[in-house]
Amino acid sequence: MQVMCMRVPISPDDSPLANGVEVDDREIHVTLNDGRILHVPIGISRRLAEAQPDQRMRYRLIAHGIGINWPDVDEDLSVRGLVPAATRVCMQCACNCYHVTKVAWY
Repeated sequence: MQVMCMRVPISPDDSPLANGVEVDDREIHVTLNDGRILHVPIGISRRLAEAQPDQRMRYRLIAHGIGINWPDVDEDLSVRGLVPAATRVCMQCACNCYHVTKVAWY
């Protein structure tokens, strides 16, 4: 049986909320409330890029996931502001793979 993966565009009308965040040396990975994962270059935030790994791990979601705060480095980012900076958006499909697509604006 062939499983088709769906595209996961984000439109300007979306109001995505964050459920979780991971930060590595290259990217900020934001899991959205609908299962999509934004992958954003860490260079979008000089403070996060220069932060130590343990400082990047300490974050809190603000306003029920509208934004993300890293208190150790005094950085706040809105999820909506991260969408245009995302290099790719992933969504885990029923076939347990990740479909990757460029961010598409409709």
